[in-house]
Amino acid sequence: MAQKKTIFSLEKGYGMKLTVKKTDDGSSTIFREDLKEHYHSTFGAIQEARHVYIQAGFQQLESHQNRILEVGFGTGLNALLTCEVATLQKKKVVYHSIEKHPLKEKIVAQLDFGRERKDLLGKLHEEKLHKAEWGKETEITSYFVLKKIQTDLCTYELEEQYDLVYYDAFSPDKQPQTAGNVDSRHFTKSCHKSFYRRNSYHLFYQRNC
Repeated sequence: MAQKKTIFSLEKGYGMKLTVKKTDDGSSTIFREDLKEHYHSTFGAIQEARHVYIQAGFQQLESHQNRILEVGFGTGLNALLTCEVATLQKKKVVYHSIEKHPLKEKIVAQLDFGRERKDLLGKLHEEKLHKAEWGKETEITSYFVLKKIQTDLCTYELEEQYDLVYYDAFSPDKQPQTAGNVDSRHFTKSCHKSFYRRNSYHLFYQRNC
């Protein structure tokens, strides 16, 4: 496989070096130097997200009103694609996303998930999604409400209930302290109440490339 093109590199304020790269489908991902890990598959960021979170997750929901929790907002790609599909299919979604280290504006400005196309996906990425205020529910479209939560998953106590959970943090071998909390404690005992609604979906995904 050909080496991926490096688009932009920047030392982030959290002591992590992030490099923006282009994947095989033309969309962007980020390489985190300290973990030696990409945010998405290098074979295609949009392709991966659509397959794992949209096709296997969101499109399995039968209701036209749903609440989604995402662990790991990252580049915002999962939220972006969910918003696009929800709006086109006229399904109302309240989308909460947890992120400990939000990306800086200089990094966000280099991401390409369709900004050159004249469609909803490009418009949302450039004008709305990343500009939404943290910690506040913001209407992105008439069908999609976003709340970005800057916090540590290991200490945050969930008080809401959700129909679908996207677990899109780094793989357990890269962040074992987070994985332990998710698997055995945090997603169960540490919550005041179960955050799963009846018949909800929970998507864990660990990439290998």
